Amino acid sequence: MREFMDYIQSAFYTATGWNRDNSYSSLNATANALLEFPTPRGVRLTLGSLATPQFATAYQLGTVGVVDGSVSYLYSTVPLHDTIAQSARIPLPDLLKGYKLLRELGAAVTNNGGGDALKQQRQKEALAYGRLYLPRSMLEALVVKRFTNALQLQISAVSDQTLRNGGTVLGMVQYDKGRYGIEGLASSDGGLMGVRGLYNFGGDVEKFKQPQANAVEDSTTTSAQINGNGNGNGNGDRIYGRFSAGAELYYGTLNKSGGMSMGLRFATLPSHKGTPLTATMTINPLMGNISWSYALMAGQHCSLATRMDFNVYSYESDWVLGMELWRKKGVMDHQP
Repeated sequence: MREFMDYIQSAFYTATGWNRDNSYSSLNATANALLEFPTPRGVRLTLGSLATPQFATAYQLGTVGVVDGSVSYLYSTVPLHDTIAQSARIPLPDLLKGYKLLRELGAAVTNNGGGDALKQQRQKEALAYGRLYLPRSMLEALVVKRFTNALQLQISAVSDQTLRNGGTVLGMVQYDKGRYGIEGLASSDGGLMGVRGLYNFGGDVEKFKQPQANAVEDSTTTSAQINGNGNGNGNGDRIYGRFSAGAELYYGTLNKSGGMSMGLRFATLPSHKGTPLTATMTINPLMGNISWSYALMAGQHCSLATRMDFNVYSYESDWVLGMELWRKKGVMDHQP
């Protein structure tokens, strides 16, 4: 179950037009949501409210042997009341991390080159979030600052006496141009420094190759042909989706160790008329790990996922299956 503040942060990215899916860290988001969901423990009560269009609070109380809780505050320079519906009107699937459809990249194409007014608007977009855990007295904070339509800075920090040096700070610079996205990060924990990127091709990315004046008309024609809505092309059964390839490289300056990984993903887009599906493959050449995952929406109320992991050095492997099943609406659900 997504926490209230996570839902508010997603609303902030939606209101500012930032695509969280265009990142290498989100390559396996769909499969992980269906296969690695946390199992609830104990009893936990959360009360959250968007007190004003720009300010939100959340309080959490739980018991797992001992009573604990947290207090959270969030402030956004962008009003969120147009993005967030009343709690009674929020669809329950939006609050759960299940199968996730990729966003179209058309919004990024439209906003690139939006002029001085858009640049001034982006420079004012920011988010600040803080959370205090009790009785541990652990504090976490997040600051997001938008500079341009394609450039964003995130700084997150955790203060806890159980951590080395009493806490850690992570800074991340994100640059998203639609066709590709690059992230650079640095952490005080081990002096970690890294870079990761994602490059998209196929599907809706083809509109980046066209002149700006004809982008809307040509992309509409291309989408219709690929989806089988055009006349006489014979591609009615063709799967319309986007390919993504990415990699990450990181190095710890204090412990003198590093790592890397590479990955591929194919996912259908919302305009695809057939069954939504996502397939990924990730490789960690240093550790010898290879992972394949496949997820699909078998129906309006059912999603399935599977993943196979294999290590070329030890021949150790495992296979995981997951399913998300929703109850169909009954007669009583349609009554006012």
